[in-house]
Amino acid sequence: MEQLVARWAHNPKVASSSLAPATNKNLSEVLEGFLVFITIQQMKKLLSILLLCTMASLSYSQQTISLMSYNILNYDNNSGGRSPYFKTIIDSLNPDILVVQEVIYQSGVDLFYSTVLNSTYTAGQFLTGFDTQNAIFFKNSVFSFVSNNAISTAHRDINAFTLQHVGTGDTLLIYALHLKSSQGSTNEDKRTAEVGELRWVTNQLSYSQHFIVCGDFNIYSANEQAYIDLTIDDGSTFGHVIDPFSMTGTWNNGAYAQYHTQCPRTRSFGGGSTGGMDDRFDMILFSQSISDASKIDYVNGSTWAVGNDGNHYNDSINQPPNSSCSQNFANALHYAADHLPVIAEFIFNSPLSVNERSSKNTIKLFPNPATNQISITTPSQERASIEILDLCGKAVLTETIEGGRSSVNIKSLAKGPYIVRIIQNSISYEHLLLKQ
Repeated sequence: MEQLVARWAHNPKVASSSLAPATNKNLSEVLEGFLVFITIQQMKKLLSILLLCTMASLSYSQQTISLMSYNILNYDNNSGGRSPYFKTIIDSLNPDILVVQEVIYQSGVDLFYSTVLNSTYTAGQFLTGFDTQNAIFFKNSVFSFVSNNAISTAHRDINAFTLQHVGTGDTLLIYALHLKSSQGSTNEDKRTAEVGELRWVTNQLSYSQHFIVCGDFNIYSANEQAYIDLTIDDGSTFGHVIDPFSMTGTWNNGAYAQYHTQCPRTRSFGGGSTGGMDDRFDMILFSQSISDASKIDYVNGSTWAVGNDGNHYNDSINQPPNSSCSQNFANALHYAADHLPVIAEFIFNSPLSVNERSSKNTIKLFPNPATNQISITTPSQERASIEILDLCGKAVLTETIEGGRSSVNIKSLAKGPYIVRIIQNSISYEHLLLKQ
């Protein structure tokens, strides 16, 4: 609870989402029948059992997680002087996933991790590319890392991070991007081309593959072609994203002040932009399946341009007063970088029940790694469908098998990691597979 309160302590506009433990509506009736007969010692034992059951049910209840996206301004191995400001921000909001832009080399990732985060976080694989890059950090008790694949563009790479949720086994794709900056038709065309590369990938995803697109979009208006291409539903694919805010026209105006993320400074220092809060460059967008409240659900109203109270249009974020955060927190935002972070919450809705977990434990996939063929054993004799997905979420092999034990020929697959999705009796299980 303390962690939950701290997460949103600086945001008066967002109501905290709490985890409600699973309850048994007949519990009071059962207790009434037992209390007449038990001794005090038995009562102590019963209370201990009830406490354990409550803790167990809580561990299988819905889990709300937070994702933060943050352009951390050319962070390299000489940027340690700004780390205390980042630490103030991260410690206060305690995100479960942190996606950052403008990281320079692995040394920048290592310094940020060692000076800003702690052992509850793990850094995902970092890929060096042209210009600055994207990196990801995540709570290792909540997620495990699967992969990082680069989508090449004419400017900076877009990174496709795949995480697996520990509690449910569901996979989440996170596309981290930093599109071409600046105004003008030439730069707008470059952003459109970059989005085209992303849509070519996301258009191949199935509806059930949940994904988020976040980062520094450098988009100025809802009328810009790059934004239109990101959000348009073409009616035949599921590659578009949902913007939680309906913002028409040009975003650089006072009516949209509460959504602006750049720039928290009005004077020049330490590199980066100036000019005060007037642009909505940083966003967290998500797939239709997340919007539709399926296995992973967006928490309505949870997106926040951190520290923005809507009263600092064309001003520094730390100009008093700031009604959304303390002065110390506003100062940290001001000195850390030339962007505000954006944070949003998502609910993982389908943790496995005890019976489902038992079933999952009886599903076996072997050998793993495999070269030509895999064998799959299932807990039921019912027919099962098999989907083998690449790490971008595209189905590369589908097959129906009879329950019990069956074999699947994977000789045609290229070498590399895959996700094997097994669906039986309306329950979905996912296993990682390495094809050699």
